[in-house]
Amino acid sequence: MEEAYNGNPEYRIAMALVEETARNLFLTGRAGTGKTTFLKELRERNTKRMVVLAPTGIAAIHAGGSTLHSFFQLPLGLYLPGYKRRNKFRIGKEKIALMQGMELMVIDEVSMLRPDLLDEVNGILQKYRHDKRPFGGVQLLLIGDVQQLAPVVTESEWEEMKACYASPWFFESMALKQAGFLTVELKKIYRQRDPGFITLLEKLRSGCLDSAALARLATRYKPGFKPGEDDGYVTLTTHNYQADRINNTNVEALPGSYHTYEAQVDGSFPENSFPTWKTLRFKPGAQVVFVKNDAGHRYYNGKIGKIRRCEESVVYVECEGEEIRVMPEIWNNVKYTIDAQTKEIKENVEGSFVQMPLKLAWAITIHKSQGLTFDKVVVDAGRAFAHGQVYVALSRCRSLEGLVLRSPVSEAALHGEEKVEEFLRGQPNCPDMASLERYKAEYHAKLLAEQFDFSALWKLLGSLRTFAQKSLKSYPRLCFDIGEAESRFESEVYRVGERFFKELCRIPDTEASYKMERCMKAARYFSDKVEGILRPLLPRLAVDLEPVASKIRLASLQSGLKRLYLEKERTLATLMEHGAFDGLAYLRAKSDA
Repeated sequence: MEEAYNGNPEYRIAMALVEETARNLFLTGRAGTGKTTFLKELRERNTKRMVVLAPTGIAAIHAGGSTLHSFFQLPLGLYLPGYKRRNKFRIGKEKIALMQGMELMVIDEVSMLRPDLLDEVNGILQKYRHDKRPFGGVQLLLIGDVQQLAPVVTESEWEEMKACYASPWFFESMALKQAGFLTVELKKIYRQRDPGFITLLEKLRSGCLDSAALARLATRYKPGFKPGEDDGYVTLTTHNYQADRINNTNVEALPGSYHTYEAQVDGSFPENSFPTWKTLRFKPGAQVVFVKNDAGHRYYNGKIGKIRRCEESVVYVECEGEEIRVMPEIWNNVKYTIDAQTKEIKENVEGSFVQMPLKLAWAITIHKSQGLTFDKVVVDAGRAFAHGQVYVALSRCRSLEGLVLRSPVSEAALHGEEKVEEFLRGQPNCPDMASLERYKAEYHAKLLAEQFDFSALWKLLGSLRTFAQKSLKSYPRLCFDIGEAESRFESEVYRVGERFFKELCRIPDTEASYKMERCMKAARYFSDKVEGILRPLLPRLAVDLEPVASKIRLASLQSGLKRLYLEKERTLATLMEHGAFDGLAYLRAKSDA
């Protein structure tokens, strides 16, 4: 990870764009360029309140997140603009609060995302965040490669969609076009080392294989090839039934009896998201692939081996002369919630799947090979039916020498989709350092303005005063104090904050030290004022009311007021501790609060 970050300028720029600007980003790159590593590091850095989503269950489990349908409580089907959905699921208060607290929405494997679903998500976020900006003002990070796996759209669905969209790809989304986004392509390849094979794959990816590349690819065409028992080849197929047939035939041919391992499934974990079979049946000698990275780095997702012996809850797998003791691993189905105490966005486990991190691996589908790396691969490229399938299959292999083609690459597989090519031609180059610094400066100014903007607290106090006048008549002293608090907050905090920020903007950048000195004094002033006005009031709002609806409304106002108060107090304290306004420190303090 450190190597990827330090030796890769596009990686570094992309991380800065996500963490230190408000710009939407499409992070793309060829297979093996570190997109998964980028997402893993972003989560570990935990700068912004983010949610990780994906279009499919398998992609969501691999990304450690939820599906878009699950998170936004969406039924399957079309989401055409101007049409109301039927059988709409109710979105609960906790999920609404989660949407309102979200700062960054990550969508992994975005190439499989349809534009109608993305537009529906836009409408939901606008509604519940009470913000008419695209996606309710949430920053987007879209990760994927449009020259790999495509969105799944049936002919009947496309018949209805084509009146609204030029193609079924995510970039046709009306909301996304309105929002705009920058594109960063990761270029440093970690999977392959041979420059010639890398060049060949890039030509295949872009649909422009020349005669020299075709001739080199033709050297790997071996129509009658049958791998030997110990060769370690994996056959990539287009359909599940093909892979199942190859695996079953090979395991049946082995001597000895089966050892069966049943998965333990707890809570909610959809069957179509299982990372391996619920029931695994192995024999010694079976070729298997690991489907999870080991924390101890003994194996990785895609490593091939051979089973040497099986015990009740242990499988011994030999890989390159080394025997690995394999025990069951756990996969979690993540649900995002807001912690009742800290108000942080939390990844809660909704369900779990415990099983050996293995699959029979004489064959695997191209779709399920996404993200895997193999040393030796057999591909029947002539049967590829979807955009990018041939590229995905061939790019799983580390070297051209490890690749065998059972059929020649078809003419159809050599050409990309016209809309994809048109989209890629229209993408600007990766932002340069000057542009990045400008975006960072814009974002820094926005966060600084946010630090001294007390309008949300003032408006909430206004709502509380209005509620008190109607529903707290039996608590006249409390009603009076709420009105007094709102009045004081407006004159001593909100209006002062407005004037202060205008003055701050007039201080030239050349007087940075004086500007920060003013910020320090202001932080101390506002911290004292906010605490003095709100801290005594908050506990007094816990009163019993009838009817229940009034009690719930008061609790909601009290909770919102407490959350905003703690957020301001924490961020102002961080500003004073740092002695200067630091955007990343501000975001972390805001997230913690």
